[in-house]
Amino acid sequence: MIPPVVIYVLGALLGVWGAFRLNLARRPGAKGRSGHLFFGVLYLLMAAYLILTTARVIPPPRIFGGPPPAPKAQAVQVIPLSKIPVRPMPATAPGSAPASAPAPLNVQR
Repeated sequence: MIPPVVIYVLGALLGVWGAFRLNLARRPGAKGRSGHLFFGVLYLLMAAYLILTTARVIPPPRIFGGPPPAPKAQAVQVIPLSKIPVRPMPATAPGSAPASAPAPLNVQR
């Protein structure tokens, strides 16, 4: 395993080189301005990618069958109300509360 400091230094060097190439593209009358511009941007993108993947801001690519991705959450199964078993309530006299009903709260205002 390569130490992260080495990757950070390499990313910084690539960034400096990319900035130098962009500076060359800005000079008036320079030969190959579009080439300097293209490769300057390319080096800056590579530097940013190296630094961000080493810092774990973006995930590194899976090469050579690396660790598998985390399992996804399973979908919730929806059961229709008609399939839920219901126990019948015990018969009570009309106007009386069932035996399992909670006692009324005494709230004073």
